[in-house]
Amino acid sequence: HLMLRREVRDAVAQGKFNVYPVDTVEDVMQLLSGLEPGVADADGKYPGDSFNFRVQRRVEELQRVARRFAKQDGDGEVALPEDEAS
Repeated sequence: HLMLRREVRDAVAQGKFNVYPVDTVEDVMQLLSGLEPGVADADGKYPGDSFNFRVQRRVEELQRVARRFAKQDGDGEVALPEDEAS
């Protein structure tokens, strides 16, 4: 039961605005990205062409960065890996 102002209903009728019924956040992300959400396999991995795969890959990347910067030396300075130290 969606209540919309008259001007919004008119815009929908004129094709200037769209209303999409969704049940889940995955439905929204599919509409926004054009990618299928994907279903995780037994190992918790998503198909490589899915939206959830991209999210999973980015989260894993951010976790690696967080772990790297969480390693500090005794002076409280961030200890960079040797290949990144200058």
